[in-house]
Amino acid sequence: DKMTKKTKPRKRDPKEASKMGRPKIEIDWTEFDKLCAIQCTEEEIAAWFKCTVDTLNARCKGKYKQTFSEVYAQKRQAGHTSIRRNQFKRMQDGSDTMLIWLGKQYLGQQDKQGHDITGHLEIHFDREDADL
Repeated sequence: DKMTKKTKPRKRDPKEASKMGRPKIEIDWTEFDKLCAIQCTEEEIAAWFKCTVDTLNARCKGKYKQTFSEVYAQKRQAGHTSIRRNQFKRMQDGSDTMLIWLGKQYLGQQDKQGHDITGHLEIHFDREDADL
């Protein structure tokens, strides 16, 4: 009878087994670079790629052989360069505020904090006001 015939369970192919489970989250590394450049946090970048911080860290280790923090420290410098470039452009376009700020940052310029008082000081007391 064909209905009662027992079949052997088939063995799983190791290649087939690796395809099971959740699909691997792919990271668009060009997009990753841009997110680092605009100073996104690790949590924000992970959310962008719809993965956990741990997954993001694992992908960084796989691609760069470094932790997220190590990669981020390098990649965020592009953002710093962009900020600096735009600050200088604003100054060149005539922004007095940016000119003053850059002078303070790079030339050690500062606002005057003290007041110089010169001249002669006279103090007069009336005897009526004094408690003797």
